[in-house]
Amino acid sequence: MVASYFQSGNGPVLSALRQVSNATGIEPPAALVNWIPGTTPISTTTEVVAAVAIYLAVIFGGQEWMR
Repeated sequence: MVASYFQSGNGPVLSALRQVSNATGIEPPAALVNWIPGTTPISTTTEVVAAVAIYLAVIFGGQEWMR
């Protein structure tokens, strides 16, 4: 069973991936099987805030620059 690759309680990204995996039967990439806070990309609050800030700066800054 595909869900056996996941351990329960591994965060929202893996929970969503687990649901999609169960619904479709498609096995996830091995790199996404384990959730290691501080090691897995975008797994800390600082990284998430930085990613959102950069995203918003690119979107809204790009709009202003295009005007």
